[in-house]
Amino acid sequence: MHVRVMLVDDDADLRCMVRRFLESMSHTVIDADGGRTAMQKLGSATVDVIVSDMYMPDGDGLDLVRQVSKRWPEIRLIMVSSGGTLGLCDLLPVARSLGAFATLRKPIKLRSLLEAIESANCSN
Repeated sequence: MHVRVMLVDDDADLRCMVRRFLESMSHTVIDADGGRTAMQKLGSATVDVIVSDMYMPDGDGLDLVRQVSKRWPEIRLIMVSSGGTLGLCDLLPVARSLGAFATLRKPIKLRSLLEAIESANCSN
């Protein structure tokens, strides 16, 4: 199964590692260093699944979930976080309530990520 994945994270090393892994599994990967760049690329890219960090300098993952869910409801979102919190509120459950298909905690287990991506793609 071939999946077109957009990987959104401000950590370039993490993006490179995940990209190499997903490409080795025959998936296409488009990467973006933040939410703003992701939204720009979505205007001209065809994507099945977005894997995005929650906390980035140019907009949080919740903004991305809201915008993508509204404009491209067919795209499945998988949100990842190191478990950081805003106040007392863990934002991964909030992302799920706003439309994220799945949530994963960092450090990312590549096999778990692959399973989530393939499951998200099958649900389209």
